[in-house]
Amino acid sequence: MATGTNITSSTDVVSRSDFMCSLCQDVYKEPKILDCMHSFCEKCLKKYVGKRRGTAQISCPDCRQEMRLPRQGIRGLTTNHLLIAKVAASPKEKVTKAHSEGEEKVMCEIYDVETGARHCCLDHMQLICDNCQKVHSRIAAISNHPITTMEDIRQEKEGLAKRDDGSLCPDHNGKKKKFYCETCEEFICQDCTTEDHCKPQHNYTDSVTALIKCKQVLKNLLPDVAEYIEQLERSLAATSPAKQEIENTATLAIKDVRDRADTLRREIANQENNLMNQIRAACSDLFKNLSTDGETATVELQRAKLSLETATELQNTATDSQMLLLFPTVSKRLRSLGNQKPPEAQADRILQRYSLRFKPSPEDESACINLGKLHVGVVWEQCAEFKDLNLSKFASARGVVAPQPGEIAVTILDYDDQRRYISKVMVLSTAGEHTYVCKRTIQLSLCLGALGIAAAKNLLVVADGTNYVKMYDINNELVTGRFCTAQTWSEYLSVQIQRVLVNVPDYRFNFAVPVSVAIKKCGTIIVGDIKRKLWTEHSPSDCSVIKTIHLEIEPCYLAVDAKDRCVVSDAEKGVVMVYDEGKASFTIEPSIMGEKVKYCKGVCCDGSGIYVAVHNVDKGTGHIHQYDETGGFVSCIVKGLYWPNGITFTTDGQQLAVADSVSVKMFHKV
Repeated sequence: MATGTNITSSTDVVSRSDFMCSLCQDVYKEPKILDCMHSFCEKCLKKYVGKRRGTAQISCPDCRQEMRLPRQGIRGLTTNHLLIAKVAASPKEKVTKAHSEGEEKVMCEIYDVETGARHCCLDHMQLICDNCQKVHSRIAAISNHPITTMEDIRQEKEGLAKRDDGSLCPDHNGKKKKFYCETCEEFICQDCTTEDHCKPQHNYTDSVTALIKCKQVLKNLLPDVAEYIEQLERSLAATSPAKQEIENTATLAIKDVRDRADTLRREIANQENNLMNQIRAACSDLFKNLSTDGETATVELQRAKLSLETATELQNTATDSQMLLLFPTVSKRLRSLGNQKPPEAQADRILQRYSLRFKPSPEDESACINLGKLHVGVVWEQCAEFKDLNLSKFASARGVVAPQPGEIAVTILDYDDQRRYISKVMVLSTAGEHTYVCKRTIQLSLCLGALGIAAAKNLLVVADGTNYVKMYDINNELVTGRFCTAQTWSEYLSVQIQRVLVNVPDYRFNFAVPVSVAIKKCGTIIVGDIKRKLWTEHSPSDCSVIKTIHLEIEPCYLAVDAKDRCVVSDAEKGVVMVYDEGKASFTIEPSIMGEKVKYCKGVCCDGSGIYVAVHNVDKGTGHIHQYDETGGFVSCIVKGLYWPNGITFTTDGQQLAVADSVSVKMFHKV
């Protein structure tokens, strides 16, 4: 006996859910396809958009991707004729699948009955039995659904479940579409070419030629999409180890917290037991003293009462002879009691001298319960410090850069005997574990008190406040070149005057005061000028000026972030501005304890965001703050710096160097 097949359990046949609109949970009717490739019934989309009147945009109900509606609204969206065809063909595919597996009958998709399916509801695209067919005809809501027989499906009877495949023009009495308008990207009929798609405004071709072109275009686009999918899959795959790592660290953190809490609970329990025992011992001693006093008083009370009773009875009932015989003894006893003082009451004395009170520990950090702190994100700790800078009491470390692996270069500002600025670059080796060694020193020329430094291709670029920006070979310490930020003849003339007055280091004789420098990924050199409030971009080949960007703030420090945006720090105003293609994008105003900082100093960037050195007037108030790529505050990664100036990452990004005025401090991630 042949058995029936329940096709709804087969994984090889497209399930009914693939043909169901997610909005109405029914089989697609006139499905419209969105830009994200999701499809929905036309009526469902109209109802969905109707809740958002007055908007020309539609957000996909499934993935939320936004798209602009055509001029005709939902009706103007492309009809998914491919999906319509698949819906229409699904009953045939189900029957064919069952027969290919040698089954004589197919089970009803609503009720699993032995008689099997004999009909198909073309609205629901479900194979149903005789009973379900009768139910369809009785229920008003579905009584008008077209139903056909399994035999008609097998024989593919002409006109059965016939669907519009989109090849007929709805605007011209169902004429066959034979052309494709490339201008409008629309399948049209011949009449359309003479009305709405006329040449030369519209370019159209015959459908055969257009079909070849369209297939070729899709063929060319598919590899890029496949590569994009692979990249997404790789990115998605990379999230699994990251999630696992987060779960592992979270598990360890939870264990550490619980262990710490258990330790404190045990300690608290021990302290509780000790205090309880002390209380019980104290009470026992007090009760013992009170009990002794009570026993003594009880005995004396009984004796006194007995003497009183005897004397009273003697006085009231005794005969003359009895009175005279007992009087000496009784009177002696009464005189003794009358002259005695009762025992001192110990209760009041004990209450005055002893008091049981629990006094909590002082609520300071050393005495209160403190499980610890949870650090979310990367934690930075100081790993080394270079103090031997040979500085006078007026000197300070200003700029810092990592020119190559294992090295950092620091600009040092000092004064000579005539109180003129002098400066040098110290190249430090970072190979030491806790202390760094000075590998070499580059003596700089007379400067004007500010020292920006950057590195590129074995060169150190130094902006020292004079009209010329210098370049030094990092290996042999020689000046390999210099360039001026002047662009006009008057500016150039000012430079020449400055050359004559080279021994007079005064900003008044400078047309420009370049104090900061940074280098883009492409090699372009950016020089910040605090006098003219601008930066100039210079060609990496000949250092000529490419462009000039005027700023709202003084560019005391510069950096370039991962998106090639320029990060500008104004020390005196205490603000940082980020410029994208020369236009201000957003401003960062750092604060400490809710109050705006006094000074913003060095800036540097990595793939995770922007880092800013800040401090207030007092020494020791320096912080390093981290911000995300939109300027949102992330965390304070370093506190307690002396007076930070320039900051930079080492070439591997694992260490942060801080020119902290009197020393250079190194921090690493833990």
